[in-house]
Amino acid sequence: MKLFKNALLTCFLIGSMTSCEKLDELTEINVDDTITANITADISGDTTISESMVVSIDDSDVQDNLDKIQNVKINSLTMEITNVTGTEGVLLSGTLSFGAATYTMTDLDLSAADSDNTKYDLTAQANLVQALSTSLKSGASATISLEGTVTDEPVKFTVQVVADVTVVVDVL
Repeated sequence: MKLFKNALLTCFLIGSMTSCEKLDELTEINVDDTITANITADISGDTTISESMVVSIDDSDVQDNLDKIQNVKINSLTMEITNVTGTEGVLLSGTLSFGAATYTMTDLDLSAADSDNTKYDLTAQANLVQALSTSLKSGASATISLEGTVTDEPVKFTVQVVADVTVVVDVL
């Protein structure tokens, strides 16, 4: 009889824990979003770049529950150079930063990257993905910065950063 009671109690406890986890999952919503940052550098008279912008998750379910964000998963993170005008053959050396995490670019040919429509996959850069995820989780926004120099001027270009994210929000 004592063995039966212990077995019954164990089954009850395991069932309760499983049920609580299932109940918690019912109060969570997954929000998929694409965040796009277009950082434009217009360089004339100087070869130094220092630009930044704040990006955010604009979904209303996320914005209404900022204090209930449980997780932000970066599904993909890419960078592309677009809209290059001005002097041909200009090289970019610098960093793309998400907080303290940086991606270094050395002698990146702006015109070639633009004409080839080269997309740089930054998803494997764990430090960037983690920094972006942490910033977005703490308030659904993040600052992306572009710092560096170009080899000649005048030149104008856009660094487009695209992040596909999944946000888990516990609505209760």
